[in-house]
Amino acid sequence: MSKLNKQKVKAFLKRKLDQEIVEEYKKYRRSVWGQANNVLIVFSIVLGITSFLFLKNNFLAVNFFIIVPLVFLLPRFLYKKIFQKHAKVSFLKIIELFALIIFILSTSGSLGLYLTSLGYDSLVHFISPMIFTVFVAMLYWFWQKDNYLTLELVLVSASVVIIFSVLWELFEYTGDQLLGTRMFFDPSTTMVEDLYYDLVADILGIFVGGLIVLKYWDRWVEKWRR
Repeated sequence: MSKLNKQKVKAFLKRKLDQEIVEEYKKYRRSVWGQANNVLIVFSIVLGITSFLFLKNNFLAVNFFIIVPLVFLLPRFLYKKIFQKHAKVSFLKIIELFALIIFILSTSGSLGLYLTSLGYDSLVHFISPMIFTVFVAMLYWFWQKDNYLTLELVLVSASVVIIFSVLWELFEYTGDQLLGTRMFFDPSTTMVEDLYYDLVADILGIFVGGLIVLKYWDRWVEKWRR
């Protein structure tokens, strides 16, 4: 086969792959899960408007009207712009599942569970770092293009989430001390106790997230690698 014919075949295969990628994404957008994402965005915006007009709660209004829709829209935007050519739509599904879990936790807490003494805040501080540990591992996998060790993946993602968790706790504590906000939610504990419990829950969540990556990573990568 001549060099010119090889180039034509290569170009044809690339166009075919690009078309398959586009069709895969369109099929996902039309699926039940894909449409459910749109419904949740509309639901969140309605909650935001309701919080502003009737509850007079600006925090909830901003959270539901702006932040939550962005959490749902950002994964699809990043997938199309960055990840799509290298990862199947199953990669996006996992990220959107994570966004859904964070949405449920945040919404339930904002609507009252944070103010109970049931340990809900600690539960959120356990599940969220666990999810973010896996999420950071996914980003690191994409960045390294399979040039990594699984243990390295766990250590990098755990380190990133630990640093972020500590910085977030310091941000909450400083805001409560200097600005009079109340970003710690457990009414049965002091601010310092809440800081301690949150960090312990964060570390446990990161540990479990690291174990999940170690156990399931290889089979996950096989499912979403293009």
